Amino acid sequence: MTFHQPSGDETTYTLTLNNGAWNTNTSAYQGTASPSNLLQSSVITYDFSRACGATCTGSQFITKTNITNTLADVGVQSAIQYGYGDPTIGRVSSVKRWDWYSGSLPSAPTIESDYQYTGFDLTQARTIDSAGNQLSLTKYNYGTSASATSGLPNHGPVNAGGPYLSSVDRWVNTDGSLLTTSFASDDAGTILSSTDPNGKTTFGYDASDAYRTSTSLPTPSSGVALSTSQGVDGSTG
Repeated sequence: MTFHQPSGDETTYTLTLNNGAWNTNTSAYQGTASPSNLLQSSVITYDFSRACGATCTGSQFITKTNITNTLADVGVQSAIQYGYGDPTIGRVSSVKRWDWYSGSLPSAPTIESDYQYTGFDLTQARTIDSAGNQLSLTKYNYGTSASATSGLPNHGPVNAGGPYLSSVDRWVNTDGSLLTTSFASDDAGTILSSTDPNGKTTFGYDASDAYRTSTSLPTPSSGVALSTSQGVDGSTG
């Protein structure tokens, strides 16, 4: 597929048809689409190895595995690789990113982010550099406590007992400590308040529990309460 711009420049898209249309190559040209005019290309690969069997035609649980970007005029590339702990639900376990390089792909990525889960819930996200030094660390904690709701449309017992996000710990690179933000939720999973080292922030919602109507920030040393309110058109969000 070729997209022709009024300037005369063209961009081509290559699609692989396999239980869907998957963009596997995007190439941008200065002028018409020919090798001598190529400016940049992006090649995307997917894992099509899981056959549908009797349930559908082609592959199922298709996941993106690699992206390679090339700047043709200067001859450099960048890359992203995705790893999956459970490809059947598209749950990413790692993302490795290489900054612009020449020649072959370096063995160590510029930045690597790794993810851990318990069931469907993300419990840890950690990022390291090419030397293995930790750049960031976030831990997610869950509990079963929540405020009861009543009369919410389409809200049943499917999530009764949680897990609900109860706190998030963020690593501080200066001293290695963890700063904790704790949360209180209702049994629909809506966050009602958050408390961090600066104090407690509370949130208000409309009767549907879907649209936020107010935010009250921690009271500063001046003693002046900081709050905002908003209205929402339910038909448009």
